[in-house]
Amino acid sequence: GNYVAVKIPTLMNATTGKTFISEIQNWTKLSHQNIVKVYDFNILPIPYFEMELCDGALADLTKPIESKEASRILFNICEGLKFAHKQKILHRDLKPQNILLKDGVPKISDWGLSRIISESSTTTSTSFTPHYAAPEQINNRVKDERTDIWQLGVILHELVTGILPFNGDSMVEIGMNIATKDPKCPSEIIPDAKAIDAVVMKCLQKDPLKRYQCVLELQKDLALYLRENYTEMLKTSVTAKDYNRSAYYCGDLLMINLVTGD
Repeated sequence: GNYVAVKIPTLMNATTGKTFISEIQNWTKLSHQNIVKVYDFNILPIPYFEMELCDGALADLTKPIESKEASRILFNICEGLKFAHKQKILHRDLKPQNILLKDGVPKISDWGLSRIISESSTTTSTSFTPHYAAPEQINNRVKDERTDIWQLGVILHELVTGILPFNGDSMVEIGMNIATKDPKCPSEIIPDAKAIDAVVMKCLQKDPLKRYQCVLELQKDLALYLRENYTEMLKTSVTAKDYNRSAYYCGDLLMINLVTGD
């Protein structure tokens, strides 16, 4: 009696089998409002997932979008990712196509490349989406929570500028650019995105030690930016005596501070 989405493979081969087994092992452990919910799954007669039906994906949005809206979306993606990392699960393939939207709420989907964090240092897998891959994926070095944080930086850059931070005419060229070149600050492309420059560029540090070390650190910087915006809008709405809107901004301010432990 419910509408659901069903995911099935387009190819039946050994790689597909391994992908589905990995997803079954990891995705089914993750129950969170910012992660697409799995209702049922099986590998026979063919591998399938029966899951929450969403409205669309980040990939469908017309970009660029305002920095505050992009930051709100990323803040909520961080909530789902923070939960996964607490379960010791890395996603490793975050991109707009894998962030679905339901009633405006972003939900992480497609955990086929996910790995348990303790396994990430020994995996030899070279599977990744070129434009969103972190340098350590290109160079097949140790992957950890900071690999997912790099991919969040690529997504945020793309949301606020409308273009990817690293491009090329081939997978090799894209990989070389990721490994050796510095991306442009978002404000060099969209001047109004200046307030979010520091967050994006810290996510996109090639050395993982220079990135945010955990998702909560990234959330706290996003929260600082969002608090400034919501506080200003709250003042404006109170001055205009638009108290319904004031209550909305108050609620958002309260939730932002609760989530970041402030």
